[in-house]
Amino acid sequence: MLLADGIRRDPARGVRILKDRELRLEAAVRVRENASKPRFVACEGWMHPFSDEAAEVEIRWAFDRRTWKLAAAQVEAPDGRIWRECTPEEMRDLEESLVLGNSEILVDPSDWEECFESERSPNWMSDGSGQERAFLTGSAARGEAG
Repeated sequence: MLLADGIRRDPARGVRILKDRELRLEAAVRVRENASKPRFVACEGWMHPFSDEAAEVEIRWAFDRRTWKLAAAQVEAPDGRIWRECTPEEMRDLEESLVLGNSEILVDPSDWEECFESERSPNWMSDGSGQERAFLTGSAARGEAG
């Protein structure tokens, strides 16, 4: 009863609790199903709105199939030359969108030209410093020799 009372007082918290549960259940199944596939699915050029009112922004992301979680994501600056790390709220929103709304891309990204699978994380992934990164495209972002 305490949980139900809390949800009634704060419906947004209730939605977060239910989505968290759904994400955990999805991960429990998908990690096993995708164990033999390359560890990462990465995408360059993913368009995503962070709210119903917001315009779509270009994002590049890397998803870890071993944990079934978004490993990293960056938003392109309006000038198109610099990427910034996604905020924790943006990461959560994007992860929910990928796992709960677009999971087919995480299982088989071959239908999306801007996405790829790899055992290694893309070169653009942050070292955790939160610093903005220079713009990389194509094979450089994938970590391939140019």
